Amino acid sequence: MENTQERMPVDRWLVQESFKHIAQGPKAFRNWALSNAPLIDQKFINQLKKMADFSRKNNNEEQAKAFEFLEKCINKLFDLEAFVNPITVTEENFQKNYDEGLVFLKKNKPKYSIPYFHALLAFLNHKPNQHTQGILYSNLGIAYIQSGSKEKGIEYLKNALDFPLADREKEKVYANLGTVYRDTQKFSLSIEFHKKSLEIAQKYNDKEAEFVYTNHLALVYLDQKQIQESIHYQKQALEIAKILQNTAWIKDCTTKMAVLYALQGDKEGCKEFCEKGLSL
Repeated sequence: MENTQERMPVDRWLVQESFKHIAQGPKAFRNWALSNAPLIDQKFINQLKKMADFSRKNNNEEQAKAFEFLEKCINKLFDLEAFVNPITVTEENFQKNYDEGLVFLKKNKPKYSIPYFHALLAFLNHKPNQHTQGILYSNLGIAYIQSGSKEKGIEYLKNALDFPLADREKEKVYANLGTVYRDTQKFSLSIEFHKKSLEIAQKYNDKEAEFVYTNHLALVYLDQKQIQESIHYQKQALEIAKILQNTAWIKDCTTKMAVLYALQGDKEGCKEFCEKGLSL
C-alpha cells in the first residue's frame, strides 16, 4: 500500500483514489477498483451515501453529485464480471493467488474468488497436488453456493471428497453439503451429511462442533415434522451445551425443547422446559 494510505483512514483514501482514477478514464478506474476490491464493500457504498447527504445539507450540490456519481460507478463496475483477463499462476505466486482468492471468499465475494480458484486448479492440472486440488474444489463449492449456484456448488463439494482430505477437512465439506441440501429441501441427504460431520467431530471430541451438528440435525428433522427425532438431537445439543457451560446455548436449547414438546402436544414436557428456561 502507498504511504499516503497509511496516513489517512481507509474510506477517505478510497474516495481520494477513486476520483483520481476516474479522472484518468474508465480503464484506469476499473483496473484500480478491481485491484482494491477487498476494500470496496457495502460499508464503503453506505459511506458515500452519507457523504453525499452531508454535502447536500451543507449546500454543496456539486460535491454531493460527485459522491453520487462515484457510487454509481462502483455499483456498475461490481455488477460486471470480476476479471476480464485470465489470472496467471506460477509456482512462485501460487500461494499469493490462493490467499487472495480466500480473502474474497471470506468476504462473501464469490465472483472474485472463483476465477482465482479455477486458475489455481488449471495450474495443478500440470503439476498435480491431490490434497490442494481437494481444498480448491471445496472452496469452489462454497463460492458457487454463495453466488446462488447451489447445484453447481454441490457438484464441486462432492468432487472435493474424491481427493485425499484430512478428517477435519472432510468434516467441513460434509457440513457444507448438509447445509446446502437443507436449503434445497433435500432433507434425507442433509441428514446423511450432517451425521457424517457429527461422527468426525465426536471422533476428535470437539464438543463445539458436536453442538453445531446436533442442532442442525434437530432443525432438519423439524423441517420434516419428525418431532421425536428432532427432540432426540436437541436433547443431545442441550447436554453438550451444559458440558461446555455455555449459558446462551443452554437457554437456546431449553427454549427449543419447550417448543418441540408443544408441537408434539406434550403439555407436561413443554411446561417443564418453560419453567427451566425461566429459571436460567
